[in-house]
Amino acid sequence: MLKLIKYDIMQNYHIYVVEYAIYLILCLVLPFLPTKLSAIVSMFMVLFVTIVILFNIGTIIYNYYQSMFGKQAYLTLTLPYNSHELFASKVLAAFLWIMISVLVLLFGVAIITIIMSFQYADIQEFFELVRVSGDIFIAFFTSADFLQAILVMFISILAFVITGFTLCTVVQTKYTRKNKMMWLVGIFFVASMIYNYLHIVIANTNWYQQMYYMLQGALGFWLTESLGSLIWLIIAYFINVYILEHMVEIQ
Repeated sequence: MLKLIKYDIMQNYHIYVVEYAIYLILCLVLPFLPTKLSAIVSMFMVLFVTIVILFNIGTIIYNYYQSMFGKQAYLTLTLPYNSHELFASKVLAAFLWIMISVLVLLFGVAIITIIMSFQYADIQEFFELVRVSGDIFIAFFTSADFLQAILVMFISILAFVITGFTLCTVVQTKYTRKNKMMWLVGIFFVASMIYNYLHIVIANTNWYQQMYYMLQGALGFWLTESLGSLIWLIIAYFINVYILEHMVEIQ
């Protein structure tokens, strides 16, 4: 399975590398630009990052669709792997690319912060700021809140990825041969309406509120809040695998 994950990660990796290189170069240049030009470049960077995020999300979903249901599907489905391994490898590859993107974005912000600190503060003040910030970060990173925050972030990213893949998968059956895009939008709309309705109705019941406060006392606020995403993540995963094994139709 590791080879499968490696192959999925290497798909279109050159596109991501170019995007990250442009972003980091802009982060290096930005602090040295004149004020007026710096404002223009900052606006461009915000636009560039937004486009990159949307493009990367689209690329991840498009790669999944092509490899599982498009022209590459006949090759993918002949590999000596079962549906669980095929789907899990694509989820993990997408998760890793999203995490790498987050780290690159944070690294770019750190570059700008460090350079501007050198420009507008003397060396002694800079190192004092680094020391104080380091103490704060160490205290936070070793706390239970940080571990919960990381776990919640992982669950949220996985739920987001699997939701996108689920939307691609559920319209690849004999029941949705025509107008797949309309089916996709319709399923997403109906599912969202049902989820919001049930959430509003159930959240106002006494048993739910009692269970919520009990879980919050045992697991903490953030883990309790992400419990719904975790349940959906597991359900969507098995929906995908079941369709891949029993109902999928390749174009």
